[in-house]
Amino acid sequence: MAPQPPLLSMSGITKSFPGVRALDGVDLDVQAGEVHCLLGQNGAGKSTLIKVLAGAHQPDTGTIRWRGEDVTLRSPIAAMRLGIATIYQELDLVEHLSVAENVHLGHEPTTAGFVVRAKAAKSSTARLLKRLGHPEIDPGRLVGELSAAQQQIVSMARALSHDVRLIVMDEPSAALDPDEVANLFRIVGDLTADGVAVVYISHRLEEIRRIGDRVTVLKDGRAVAGGLPAESTPTREVVALMTGRNVEYVFPERPATAPGGEPVLTVEGLSRTGEFAPLDLQVRPGRSWGWPDSSAPDAPRSWRPSTAPANRTPAG
Repeated sequence: MAPQPPLLSMSGITKSFPGVRALDGVDLDVQAGEVHCLLGQNGAGKSTLIKVLAGAHQPDTGTIRWRGEDVTLRSPIAAMRLGIATIYQELDLVEHLSVAENVHLGHEPTTAGFVVRAKAAKSSTARLLKRLGHPEIDPGRLVGELSAAQQQIVSMARALSHDVRLIVMDEPSAALDPDEVANLFRIVGDLTADGVAVVYISHRLEEIRRIGDRVTVLKDGRAVAGGLPAESTPTREVVALMTGRNVEYVFPERPATAPGGEPVLTVEGLSRTGEFAPLDLQVRPGRSWGWPDSSAPDAPRSWRPSTAPANRTPAG
């Protein structure tokens, strides 16, 4: 049996703005049912690429193939109609509208094409919120009254209210606590099990190993690596691709220093009127230091070294 073509294939995508070439011949392919992680430092071109995919930007050159056919994404509505939804880090919700109104904005349930059925919209929204693990969110509540994490769930419900086959998630865990991140990963797992592809953007490399299938790395508007296995590619290799330097150069090891020795910093009689009394401080090699609450009645006027080593090296 011949292999299935990628759900999405972007080839040779370029995009320039006045004074900057944001994308310089980027290739990206995404398979149905996979989590494809898009990595890169700030300014690498990730945001521009996903805006091209969302129909918000038009590429200068290059081709986009969707389900094996060339397509032109002239607008976000055109992308959504094809089945491509984008959830931006800065959520594009309307705060003075209800949850249900936001979820169905632009494709409201109607009768005979004219009368909006608010009850049907609320019922449909409630089902989507339950699927996303948040049945407690009231479909009739104003979005502006929700927390940032709840607003993200509403944005995801809006994407799922369409017949989406690919969802782009831009830093989706940034505003979430650990329990909410676990729920996010459950949602992503459910989506991919249904054959929906997810393009996942995150600066948290530990998340990539937990949730990703393959990785594409952007640097300076170019795809410097594509299709890397997310679970087995070494972190130092990913960092080197993102930065163009070895991890030892990005996070150089400090030379080992025995505790003690001559002070590298000495402070005597440091004070600020109305805030803290005169204090003395000495920092010696190989020691870490804490700063006590000087407003306390028994606050010390000088510091002594802790036993914790000061040297730190990054995890491999």
